[in-house]
Amino acid sequence: VLEALFSVMDGKSGRCDPCLDTIAKCSRLSRRTVVRQLEALRRQKIVDWVRRTVKTGNAKGEGPQRQQTSNSYFIDLAGLPVEILRTLRQKLGDKLRETARRMTGSGAVPNRMAIKAERLLKGVTGALSAKGTANQVNRRALAGASAAARIEHMYGGDVEAMREHMAMLDGSDGQSASARLALYPLLRTKG
Repeated sequence: VLEALFSVMDGKSGRCDPCLDTIAKCSRLSRRTVVRQLEALRRQKIVDWVRRTVKTGNAKGEGPQRQQTSNSYFIDLAGLPVEILRTLRQKLGDKLRETARRMTGSGAVPNRMAIKAERLLKGVTGALSAKGTANQVNRRALAGASAAARIEHMYGGDVEAMREHMAMLDGSDGQSASARLALYPLLRTKG
């Protein structure tokens, strides 16, 4: 039974959760014999397990909400008899030993020429993306421009639309100062 557990156990994570039928099939024993052997291994503190359940999906009040699934088994390697440990070491060999930790550094130290080349590359890419910078400069200049200049930019030189917009702003329909500020906020800088 212990060999069957080892055969289905995930070596990397240590996860071992086969159903009783799988253990019986791997060990070529009956289900009842597997249960008795698991109890014997539990008494010897070699194997322990946790009962697991899954949700059934039944509506509340329409039967059980959870259903038992396969147990999750834990094998205590320190509690194994010496003969079993010796067999495991022979079969697993170097895989059972811990690998030494290797400390890795931050990599090669860059030389002065590499630093200069990186700065030059950043300068070239910055010059190539000057279009975005010019756009930002134009937007800042427009924010500080007069209302007429902003309207002209907004309507792309359409005289009729500009006139209607100016008439809307100059109209005596009781617009408050806050409404004008919302349409054309001033550029405020901290100084």
